Amino acid sequence: MSNVTSGSGYDNYGKGQAWEDFLDPDEKLLWEDAPIARVELTPGHIFLALFGLPFLGAGVFIIGTGFRALLGADVDIGDFGNGFFLMLFGLPFFAIGVGCCFAPWMWIPIMRRRTRYALSNKRAFVATNFMQRKIEIYEIEPRAKLELEIGKTQAVYFHKTLSYDSDDGKQTTQVGFEGLEDGHEVYRLLRRLQLDAQGQKATPE
Repeated sequence: MSNVTSGSGYDNYGKGQAWEDFLDPDEKLLWEDAPIARVELTPGHIFLALFGLPFLGAGVFIIGTGFRALLGADVDIGDFGNGFFLMLFGLPFFAIGVGCCFAPWMWIPIMRRRTRYALSNKRAFVATNFMQRKIEIYEIEPRAKLELEIGKTQAVYFHKTLSYDSDDGKQTTQVGFEGLEDGHEVYRLLRRLQLDAQGQKATPE
């Protein structure tokens, strides 16, 4: 777990700002850390890759067919146009396939290198610096369900967001600290904050 020193955590991430700049007068920083920039192979990643393989194969085939048509077009404008159209038509399939098959291994490490976490005695902070600097702040709800996920890296989830897709279907997204080296300590801190808010004492572990 990262030690907390005054003004250190967010300043290393941002432009001259410290976590303390976002705290209330009665708020105390308890923990800060950065996720490990490593991706684990999960069933979700495997499913996404399998889903994307047909798109990738179709894209390569269509673009390849168009490219061969271009090479054999000579001075035939019709063949040249058909080849160019096929290459453009195959690009979306190729992009979807590449995104599904390779995005988790490329996108997640990039995002984690630009992410910082912090926990106070009142709130949780998730700061990101990709395209734009953003800080998401979540109140620690006394009776919110906490989830500890253990693997090669660990994650602690403390909040859920509800959204709706284009068909008005509900989608629930878990929010938390992902890619942790030691999720147990963060879980214990969050649980202690919940019990304190309920007027109970944490059970020693």
